[in-house]
This record gives sequence, structure tokens and C-alpha cells, in this order.
Amino acid sequence: MNQKAKFSLQRIYLKDLSIEMPNAPKIFIDLDKYKIDVNVQVNTIKLSDNIFESSITAIVKSTVHEKIIYIIEATQAGIFEFENISQKNIDELLSTNCYTIIYPYLRANVSDFISRTSLPPINLEELDFNYLYQNSTN
Repeated sequence: MNQKAKFSLQRIYLKDLSIEMPNAPKIFIDLDKYKIDVNVQVNTIKLSDNIFESSITAIVKSTVHEKIIYIIEATQAGIFEFENISQKNIDELLSTNCYTIIYPYLRANVSDFISRTSLPPINLEELDFNYLYQNSTN
């Protein structure tokens, strides 16, 4: 008897969220030409034979005239379960579908968090994890 493949999301959660504003309040006076740099990192941890945690961390750094306005670090994670799926397909799902599911939550949390600081809004760019995966394996 052929067993049916199963891919499921068990939980999605905000794992870490922090902000540093080392030059506040003086930095608020000169926000006319600020710069934003975003670094996105992905990670997967095997929790058991068929359960994995996938996470995405965004580090957002804003500066003006070489002075830091803020640094935000946020990590969004999800726990995913796989049954009757080959390891090759699990690897691909972890690198594409899992990150695609998690990332909109991360974008929303970062946007909401910065809106509560009275600083200019930020929306992280959309990322196509399928495209990134295909280009990393070629």
C-alpha cells in the first residue's frame, strides 16, 4: 500500500524582535536623507525525524550622515512536518514553500514594529524563494 505524502505547518511564531536606537533623540532632528540596509538570513533546524523549524531573520539598519537611526533584528519561524516525502523534496520544500509561508509574517511584524517608533515606515521587499532556490542549485 502506497502511503500518502503530507506537508503541514504546525506553528508559526515571532522568535525574536529587537530594536536599538543608540543616537535617539538627537537623530530625530535630521531624518531628511536617511539610508536603509536590509540583510535577510534563512535557517533550518531538524527537530525530529520529520519535523523542522524554518526561520528567517531580517536585520534592518537605518543611518543618516553615518549615524545609526535604528537597527531592527526580527526572526520569524515556523514548525513544519513532513511525512512520506523524500529528503530531496523535503530540502526543496524547506528552502521554498516554508520560507514563502513565513516571510509575509516577518514583513508585517517589521512594518508594524517600525510604525510604533514614530520613524518613517518601512516595507521589506517581496522575495521569491522559489527563484532564489533554483538559482542557488544551478
